[in-house]
Parts: sequence; structure tokens; C-alpha cells
Amino acid sequence: MSYTISRDDDSRHWAISYRHRGDCRNDEGWIQVIDKPTPGRDRCVCGYENVAKYPTIMYAKGNRKARWSDKSK
Repeated sequence: MSYTISRDDDSRHWAISYRHRGDCRNDEGWIQVIDKPTPGRDRCVCGYENVAKYPTIMYAKGNRKARWSDKSK
């Protein structure tokens, strides 16, 4: 489990994650905030980061973690 606040090379800048290992299909967690990418600096690596409005708060329903790539969560 990890807790991060970052301004690195992706658009996820705040997250409480269970798993984030470079394979977007397996990313899991409880909450994350997707911020608007900064042109020339940030990138949307995972499909679930491509959202229509910024910031977007993604969170797990109930008391279980969510798999972010699963559209039903």
C-alpha cells in the first residue's frame, strides 16, 4: 500500500493506492485525484487517466479497493 503526493511525469498527483506497478490494468486503490496534465511535462499513461473534467476524484465504492481500469467500479 502506498500514499503519494507527487508532481512527477504523470497526471495522478494524489493517491492512496494498493498496487501501481506499471501495468495500468492492475492498478488498484481507494482514492486518487487526476489533475489536468501540464503540456510538455505530464502525461496520461493509463487509459483511466484520460478524463473529461479536471480535477477528477476517483474513489472505491464501499470498503474495498477498486481496480481503476474496471469501468464498473
